[in-house]
Amino acid sequence: DEAAQIIRDNIGEDHLIYSRALRNQGRVAAALGEHEAAGRHYERTLNIDRSIVGEAHPTYLIHQFGQANALAAAGNHAEAKRIYEENIQNAETVLGPNHIDLSAMLREYAACLNALNETAPVPQIIDRAQTSENAYAPAISFARESYISLQNVPW
Repeated sequence: DEAAQIIRDNIGEDHLIYSRALRNQGRVAAALGEHEAAGRHYERTLNIDRSIVGEAHPTYLIHQFGQANALAAAGNHAEAKRIYEENIQNAETVLGPNHIDLSAMLREYAACLNALNETAPVPQIIDRAQTSENAYAPAISFARESYISLQNVPW
């Protein structure tokens, strides 16, 4: 809270850096199991993001995904479902149908549907997530190999 306050006092509330500070507070709250507080932080983050970069921006989509996750973790699956659906639709447009972030969104959406006992579409959603992951597999493999080879370089 203190870091966000310092940022707000020095650059104001309508700045992406302040938005990131609020997002970080949301992540910490979620990690501590304070899911309602996390949801509030993400909501404030989204309001700032919406006014600065708009809803059709990757930053907004990632923060919206965080909000849906916080709501689902707090047991508010109906609201999380609504946000996941909006998030996935926007992500497919902004990021493309085979983006690795979309895969994570689809998997969390499927878990949310399971929690609501709406299991009929879950297999198709998991298949879509797997398709996205398969599309990214070569890039992930290359990155992993590069990382491993860099660890063997004597700096």
